Amino acid sequence: MSKCCALAFHQAFVTLSDIGKSSLLQSVAINNDLKQCVSQNGLSGKKAVGVLGQSDYQLLRIIRPAAKASGMVSAILWQEQARFSLPIDQLFIDYLECPAMNHEKRLYVVAVAKRILKERYQTLLNASLRPIKLTLPEFIYANYVSQRYASEPCVVWVNYFPDAPQVFAFYQRELVATLKLPKIETAVISEAFMTALNLFYLAEVKSFSSSPLWLMNGVFSIESSMMNQFIGRVKWLKDEANTDSNINYFQTLEQYNHSTVSHAYYGMMANE
Repeated sequence: MSKCCALAFHQAFVTLSDIGKSSLLQSVAINNDLKQCVSQNGLSGKKAVGVLGQSDYQLLRIIRPAAKASGMVSAILWQEQARFSLPIDQLFIDYLECPAMNHEKRLYVVAVAKRILKERYQTLLNASLRPIKLTLPEFIYANYVSQRYASEPCVVWVNYFPDAPQVFAFYQRELVATLKLPKIETAVISEAFMTALNLFYLAEVKSFSSSPLWLMNGVFSIESSMMNQFIGRVKWLKDEANTDSNINYFQTLEQYNHSTVSHAYYGMMANE
């Protein structure tokens, strides 16, 4: 994707990256500065992938309803309507299969307010970009794992960011579980944080692998004694990248068109 850019939405701001140059540009106000930033960096007219912010969507993992594909969305709405944060007539609903656990078939359900989709899509158009899809951070990380760690059966990705700590588990390059964690107050990983990760491992990962690879993404320090609490191997993404900056959504998009992971292509458009 040598002529593509990506934008990640964070409430009132959007972070812009030029995928062709694999470079993170800057965060700018959505309504005021984005078009100028696009123009100044020679990105006008480029294709764009929009990455929704954490507050833009719900991602639910559910037991798969006993329904045919043609009636799956209706079955999901009937089965799970109490879990959605908005009335169903205000939502865009989609789903994708995820690996079975304990022989139980499951789905991931994506729920996004139609208003949000239209706003994000219009933001790209207003900035003189050509939107090709809107997608979720989970699937961008899945794409990265599929490219860099194709030989690893199970990978657990930990984002240790103050405002958005989150952990993702991938098995055979497919997303199997994710959990948003409480906001972080310190750069040193606490016992409580390690406990949360271990509980996540026991509940969501152990049935797939007894020795996953842990990818630690963020700027933080960790006491050596706590390293023994990890079950498996640990890799620091900032060391792998040979840079002090964190791995971000955009670095994972560089070979987006070449991924063999089905849900790495997953995307939504407001006009669908």
